[in-house]
Amino acid sequence: MTASEKILKNKNLRVTAIRQQVLDIVIGAKAAVSQKSIESDLQDFDRITLYRTLKAFEEKGIIHKIEDGTGLLKFAMCADC
Repeated sequence: MTASEKILKNKNLRVTAIRQQVLDIVIGAKAAVSQKSIESDLQDFDRITLYRTLKAFEEKGIIHKIEDGTGLLKFAMCADC
């Protein structure tokens, strides 16, 4: 079982390909990543699904939003959210 699968199961979220891909991108990032950056790393996705995935991750305390000072929102893994 991969790290992303464990996180999703522990947070009672269904394990889907898009959720795993997004989580792997955020986990693998050395710094907070923008939605545009996540989009560029995904191969085949629907923007609505990506938006809902990020929202679900935030609601479950997997990721959190960060404003980088330029008005751009970025996402990072939660340590203790």
